[in-house]
Formats: sequence, C-alpha cells, structure tokens
Amino acid sequence: MTGASPLRVAFVAAASRDDVATDLEERLRALVDASRAAWPSLAVDDAAFVAHLATKTTADVPMSRALSALHATDLYLTFACGTGDARALAAFEGAFGREVPAALSRMRADATSIDEIGQVVRTKLFVGASPKILEFAGRGPLRSWLRAVIVRTAVDLRRREQLEPPVTADGELGDEADASRGELALVRARYAAPLKTAFEDALRALPLEDRTVLRMHLLDGLNIDEIGTLHGVHRATIARWIKRAREDLLVATRRLLRERLKVDTAELESLGRACRSSLDVSVRGILGG
Repeated sequence: MTGASPLRVAFVAAASRDDVATDLEERLRALVDASRAAWPSLAVDDAAFVAHLATKTTADVPMSRALSALHATDLYLTFACGTGDARALAAFEGAFGREVPAALSRMRADATSIDEIGQVVRTKLFVGASPKILEFAGRGPLRSWLRAVIVRTAVDLRRREQLEPPVTADGELGDEADASRGELALVRARYAAPLKTAFEDALRALPLEDRTVLRMHLLDGLNIDEIGTLHGVHRATIARWIKRAREDLLVATRRLLRERLKVDTAELESLGRACRSSLDVSVRGILGG
C-alpha cells in the first residue's frame, strides 16, 4: 500500500501548490505513521489520505506551516469514516459517542431528545454521497468541531419542532449611533444587491471554524461562555475568535465592494460604514437562510 504511489506525488497533485518543501515526503510519512499509530485498527490508503490532507491546507500559509497546523490524526479518522469503513465508524463511536449528551448538557434536553439528536447528527455526518464528516478541516480539534455540529443540529430541531422558543442574539455592533442613519439607509437601499452578494461571498470564504463560531453566536444565541465550554477554551479566547471573524469578514466585504463597484472614496467610506453597522444582521440573514 505504502509503495503504490509516492506520498509527495499524491499530495502535490491534490494541493496544486508551488511551495513544495524538499522534505515533503518525510513530513507526510511522519503524519501517516502518527495517524496509523493513533488508529491502528483502520486500513486507509496512504496516497488517498495525503491527497485529502492536501485539500485541507490553507493556500495563503506556507506548506510546512500549514501541514504542522493540521490535526492529522483526527483527519485520518474522519477520512476513513467518509469512505464508509465500518471499522472507522466503530472507532469514531468509541471515541466520540458520548459527545452528544456532553454537548447538550447545558441545553436541558431530555433523554428522548438526546437520542433523536444523536441519530440526526449521525445521519448528517455519515450518510449520503458527500457526508458532512469530510467537511472537517482539521484546523482545530475534531471534538470541538463535532460539538458545534451537535449544538447546531439541536437548535435547528428545536426551532423546527417548536420545543422551545428560539434564542435570539444581540443586535448590531453599535456603530449606527456614530453615523448618519439617513446616509446609511440611502447607501443600503442604493447598493442592496452588491452589499448582499459581497457579504455572502466574503462569509463563504471564511474558514469553517470562523463561520461556525459566528453562527453559534449570532444565529444560535450562544454567549461566549457557552461557546467556550463547547470548544474547551476560555471565554476570552472565544471573544477574540468572534472579533477576528467579524473583522476578517468586514475587510473581505469591503475589498470585494472596492473591486466590483466604481465609486468614489466618499461613497466607498459610506459603504464601509454600512457594512459594519449591518454586519451582525446580515450574517444572521445569510446563515439563517
């Protein structure tokens, strides 16, 4: 298996990158060996796995750093699960089967609801031509990503079945008072379509982890303490993540508007204020739609 196709060739073909490290084969072999040691019961094709790793590397980060940042052993398990391997599914259940009740402990779900949510999560993760488990990017621990999926699923089910009223998030960022309401209303009306498209494209380009945190905070109504508990990090870390995700989203949206619209500097500044003042509401609308 290991000699069928060099790891370097498989990785480079899938990555489509120019910054190929000279020791790439050795790095990939080390990641494969560590993953095999972590999950010895699984039989995964080495070349197919490193090709999967390649799709998870961030293009704007040097390859060596991108590889080091990946949670390769978690990606090994999720990749095997995505192929429908029964041993991988059993290994996943053994390692993470208790995450559903753990993630829902703060939501006061009864045993019946927990079982139902667990079934829905498993179906979402493992069933279909493109199972969601393959969306795991490996830039954070699998356990944290899984808990976010579980909470999101639970909130969706509660809303759909009206088990309890949906939790709403706070309002806008607060810049509205610092700018002219009339000016912002005019700008939003004039550029409604390009603003919406730019927000959507910028949000889609954010890393999955950033979109997940924004969704949990703005759409699911979870506060930074609750999100911190789900991710196993301090509330201050979550606050920094949310701030970073918002700022990255604003920068990307402004850049897209600048590239797509032929407007003068003053109009562009007005668009920037409109973006900031309506960011949270816009993100809720996009993620909730």
